Amino acid sequence: PNEMIRNIGITSRLPVKCRMTGIRMYSHGLVDNVFITQMWHHGIYIKGSYDTVITSDIEYNYYGIAVEGDHHLIRSNYVSNPYSTSGETRPWTPKSMYWGGIAGDNLTYTVIDSNTVEDNGQSGIYSGGTPHPTFGNVITNNTVRHNRNEGIDQGVEGRVNPASNYVGH
Repeated sequence: PNEMIRNIGITSRLPVKCRMTGIRMYSHGLVDNVFITQMWHHGIYIKGSYDTVITSDIEYNYYGIAVEGDHHLIRSNYVSNPYSTSGETRPWTPKSMYWGGIAGDNLTYTVIDSNTVEDNGQSGIYSGGTPHPTFGNVITNNTVRHNRNEGIDQGVEGRVNPASNYVGH
């Protein structure tokens, strides 16, 4: 908890696609201006409360940003898993190395704002949850384009809370 990671680059130099995580945050952390590529699992994985990810470039990862918990801020990032140029066998299958851009499970009271999320193998921005629903989040001012599945995917499962997600411009 309470970590700050700024102004660095993280990449895998392995000749094969290994499932690694670039940065893992647990609570009250800040990730600012980082470049993460070729982790082939999570570029950034957040679990806990009150983490912030801003102005970062996250490319060529299984998931760009995977997030769980509450009260996070994800703002002004570029997230892409260039699926369209991957050369991966079509059609897409669950064995793919190209999944979601920003994926939130069991996520509450989080702001996802002003990000560019494009060319991912699944959805650009996903918010859902099993077994607990995702609710109370604000998803605004994002540029979400050219994703294989959905742009913004509200895949909520379970009992929906009255404080639903807000998706704006």
